[in-house]
Amino acid sequence: VACPTLGYVNGTEANAVTPVTGISWSDNGAPTNTFEVYNGASTPYAGTGYLDIYRESGGASTLSGNFTQQTSDKVIAEYRFRLQTTGSVFAFQSYLADGTDRIGGMLVLNDGTVQVSDKDSFGSNIGVTLTIGDGQWHLARLEYVPGSSTISLSIDGSTPGTIATGFAGNPSNLNFRDVQLGAWYLLDEVSI
Repeated sequence: VACPTLGYVNGTEANAVTPVTGISWSDNGAPTNTFEVYNGASTPYAGTGYLDIYRESGGASTLSGNFTQQTSDKVIAEYRFRLQTTGSVFAFQSYLADGTDRIGGMLVLNDGTVQVSDKDSFGSNIGVTLTIGDGQWHLARLEYVPGSSTISLSIDGSTPGTIATGFAGNPSNLNFRDVQLGAWYLLDEVSI
């Protein structure tokens, strides 16, 4: 499945770029929020670009990586992320969706606790706690079989945690949210 790889993007604003490999991202939400692509050499991973997501003001926005809707087999979404600062409750949120409804994904709470989440963003701890602001990149792996009732999440090769999704959908989007004021994270090497 074609999907954006942030290491190979051109441009400066996420809602105006098309990756060299994959398809375009879309920014759905408040225009005052920051979804910027940086093309410096500060990322240790493939390519030279990474995505900087920071909610300074305004309402929450969603950055969607769109791909061909999957109705069979297993969908595996992987991405590297680095937590810079946290909001009042959440530091990070991502999830698979079918274009209109959430299926499930990942939450990181403001204390660094990682949760696999259902469609309504209710989470279950997976036994991993990250240190926010330590400069470390982490690898997230979401696995979901289209039409099924559970999604799983592992971080840096941890034992996967699972949760009932509450919605058995066919994914076509991998979304990242700037859900909390003050929350700031970096994103790279997104693949489906």
